[in-house]
Amino acid sequence: MSLATASMIRGYLYAAMSIALVTLAQLSMKYGMSQLPMDWQWLAQLGHYRDHLNAMLWVVLGLSAYVGSMAAWLGVLANMSLSRAYPLLALSYVSVFVISCWMEVFDNHFDWLPMLGIGLIVVGVYLTNSQQKGS
Repeated sequence: MSLATASMIRGYLYAAMSIALVTLAQLSMKYGMSQLPMDWQWLAQLGHYRDHLNAMLWVVLGLSAYVGSMAAWLGVLANMSLSRAYPLLALSYVSVFVISCWMEVFDNHFDWLPMLGIGLIVVGVYLTNSQQKGS
């Protein structure tokens, strides 16, 4: 295996980690925020943090996942060209949409029109990564 091929494979592995962590971040923060009082009223209640500790832990998990995603993204940038790597981030939109429709806790519902948009994203990512040469 050539050095360029090994680098590309590492880049895709880092990209998969980054996408998974961004997905975890979005879903965790959404779940945590949905458990807190509306309109940021929970900020006024920080003295009563025990009432909202579980929700805040989900938000912190999401923020931590974002940090991990950024670390993985550095690995992507070290191993792939930006024109190949950047479109891969759109796959996090796909995963967040699909998982939020699948898990009842998010109260999202499947609809064909958004699914068409998700399909177009996948096709676009494929097209931007299928014919490029080099890293």
